[in-house]
Amino acid sequence: MLMTMYCYKSQTYSLTGDINEAKKAFSQADKLIDHHKIMTIYYCTYLLAKVKLEFAELKEMAVSDRNFMHQLKKLIKTSDKLISKSKKMIGSLTEAYLIRAGIHIFRQQQKKALKYLQLGISTGEKHNGRLELSRTYFETGKFLSDPQTKQNQLNGLSGNDYLEKAKALFEEMDLQWDLEQYRKYVEGL
Repeated sequence: MLMTMYCYKSQTYSLTGDINEAKKAFSQADKLIDHHKIMTIYYCTYLLAKVKLEFAELKEMAVSDRNFMHQLKKLIKTSDKLISKSKKMIGSLTEAYLIRAGIHIFRQQQKKALKYLQLGISTGEKHNGRLELSRTYFETGKFLSDPQTKQNQLNGLSGNDYLEKAKALFEEMDLQWDLEQYRKYVEGL
């Protein structure tokens, strides 16, 4: 359980952009995972923390940085492992697909991003993963609303449709942080 708490702490710091604190928390989790046999449910939490930290680190690197490609390969490998393990732990699969879509968006690979957004949506809807589904709707809405995105619809819905679906779920679940992210995004349009 202590390892799980460190993983959640690391994920929170990665999400808020405090990479140094995320590294410290993840380092504590990493020490614990080496000494224990971990069940899949906890290992998925560990991999989620790891992939979020690696992605946050990659976003801070300049593309010209000589370690950029190494970090990108490491991130994709961790993402692959997360998706593979999450297939046994369905609760994490929607988020794993969303992270993979984010990697493809970051790399400007629109078709692959759409594929993983679609997988995230269908998995979230099928297994009623409302939190992850709401965030997948939000990211899908942002992606489809971007003028640089060639395709402006997914499953017959526009970016605005997905943003509205996300907002409705955020309000229904009273997700204040997510609602604030939604408001910031909409005000920035």
